[in-house]
Amino acid sequence: MVTGLGDEAVLLDTGTRAMHTLNQTEWVVWSSIEDGLEVTVERLCAQFAVDADTALADARELLDELVASDLLVELD
Repeated sequence: MVTGLGDEAVLLDTGTRAMHTLNQTEWVVWSSIEDGLEVTVERLCAQFAVDADTALADARELLDELVASDLLVELD
């Protein structure tokens, strides 16, 4: 379950009832990922004036953390 709070969001793991806060950058990744990693990186670059390599590394790091926390399922 996800609740947006302006520029941030809270993820609720309904299994463990643990709450995870997403900052503004992480919220962009979360809300964009269904559009693909390339689109997500483009949005990060546009909104935060970072280069594509940094945006890609940050997005991958967050996605890896979400998968490790069972908050996101990695598809092949």
